Amino acid sequence: MSDQEKMATNMSIRAIIESLNDILGGNGARVILKKAGVDHLFNAPPNNDWEPCITVKDQARMFTEVTNVLGLTGALGIWRRIGYLGFKNTVEIARVLDPISNNGLSPDMKFIKGMEIYREGTGKGGPAMDENGRPAFDVPECVICEGYRLDRPICSSYEGVIQYLANWAYGENVYNVREKRCKAMGHDSCFFVLEKK
Repeated sequence: MSDQEKMATNMSIRAIIESLNDILGGNGARVILKKAGVDHLFNAPPNNDWEPCITVKDQARMFTEVTNVLGLTGALGIWRRIGYLGFKNTVEIARVLDPISNNGLSPDMKFIKGMEIYREGTGKGGPAMDENGRPAFDVPECVICEGYRLDRPICSSYEGVIQYLANWAYGENVYNVREKRCKAMGHDSCFFVLEKK
């Protein structure tokens, strides 16, 4: 299957739509979706399930349109919030982390298992280890930075998702998430690490 044929799940697209609506309001969300060519999803959002929704290429256009409307600097904060709120809403509505919440796993294993669940739902990224042996997250198939060539990392949506998972697994105010490598900077993947606060 080519990259253009890969599908984003209903759950991941619904999370983006709900987050855009929460952050930008209904009119702002509608503008982004219309410019991305998926405005039909505003009035008929997808179900909260793992079924295919739209192509990954269409999903990438949604992120691109946030940048086109708000500029890159404005988009970075929105993308991070989309990641955090989107995954938070998915956890609260679909209860995707319930099976591993109270089963005696160490915080590191909870974090790793949470990342595996995220990968299962989105088809993107997966657990890795940083150079210090700490859990990290690697996204070789990132669509957020597609087409960018910059001197800084920009995939803040994943930072938001991973920050939610870190807060859930380790507790709030323990770790900050930082993107250490980014495809926009010429790396092979986008790589995220946990740093002590």
